[in-house]
Amino acid sequence: MFIFENIYKFITEDLYGFINNCTEFLSTHQWLVTLVIVLLLITVASVVLTVVYGKLKGRFLEKLVYTREFSVENVYAGETVILTETIFNPTFFPLFKVDVEEYFFGGLWLDGTKPNPEISVSEEQEPVISRFTLLPFMQTKRKHEVFCEKRGYFTITSVCIYRKSSPLFVDAPAEIYVYPRLVDPMINSFPVSCLLGEYTSRRRLIQDPFSFSGIRDYRFGDPMNIINYKATARHPVLNASDIMVNMKDYCTGRIFMIYLNFHLQDVSKAIYENYDRIMEYGLSVSSALIRDAISNGCKVGFACNCPTENERYLRYPMLSSDDHYKQIMRGFSTLRISDGISVKLLLQNDIDAGLNNAEIIFLTTYIDDEIDDRMRILKQYNNAVSVVHLSEEDLNE
Repeated sequence: MFIFENIYKFITEDLYGFINNCTEFLSTHQWLVTLVIVLLLITVASVVLTVVYGKLKGRFLEKLVYTREFSVENVYAGETVILTETIFNPTFFPLFKVDVEEYFFGGLWLDGTKPNPEISVSEEQEPVISRFTLLPFMQTKRKHEVFCEKRGYFTITSVCIYRKSSPLFVDAPAEIYVYPRLVDPMINSFPVSCLLGEYTSRRRLIQDPFSFSGIRDYRFGDPMNIINYKATARHPVLNASDIMVNMKDYCTGRIFMIYLNFHLQDVSKAIYENYDRIMEYGLSVSSALIRDAISNGCKVGFACNCPTENERYLRYPMLSSDDHYKQIMRGFSTLRISDGISVKLLLQNDIDAGLNNAEIIFLTTYIDDEIDDRMRILKQYNNAVSVVHLSEEDLNE
């Protein structure tokens, strides 16, 4: 009975008093109660909307269109290019805080940042995250400066878009060829094939109208009769540089053959320690000579005892055109510094083929009796031979 009496007392007195107090408080502070209820509803609604938005965002991210491209196809080491990112939201669903991650491997540095000299370029990986906010049917472009630190062929394939469920990988290929670094070597070669009276012609001024050597871009001052209308019509013409013109061989053109020896003999310790840098300098000198020869209308070839994917040496014929120069430079970009066949065999192949009336420039870290014998034979074939010694001192210039 005592228990039932306490329960009755609680219901009739205590609970009734508590309800009266609550009623009095609600009637007195009605605005505060309303505010609390509104805040609770907003909180619950925001949580629900966040969860629903997160679920839908993961699905609509798959419909994004993402591409990227470099401003040029080819560049010299040490120069800067522009990488343009383009992202498009083809849906009515707004996308906020879209994080796109991409990796740049040794040699390419985003936003023009030069690498730390204490960090190995070949091992460094630079992750870059770009954040976008895309309204419905909105397209955004973002440009980055890319510093090309070293020679090579660089291709970037895909990017990662973050989402809660799992990362989304999107194919966005872009490639660039980085040519050897520009240098200005002082190398003199006697022009055996083009003596004009008592003077040596530094540039071939007479073109052969019947010899076709290739197609190049229009340059200021080119006559109208050398325009190649078929080649020009294959792509849009936005300015004068988009016009294609025919190239003619020169009647008294000089012929160059450049050799680069990747083999080391008994040389100083400094050369062994700086082998890669010295060979990179040799490639830079070779590219400068090739560029100068082709720009002056001369034919030029190149050979080196560096292995490629299919051969143990690299060789290009003696031609003269912008396409020929591009082919050689792209070969330099993909070349991996290593020793292939004997340089004596490389020279002997041209001797057996009867190479004559050419100006030969031989870049090497050493000269032995066997190389010297082949140089003497090449001179007997009416070739002018210049030997350029590569050493660690060249790296300080």
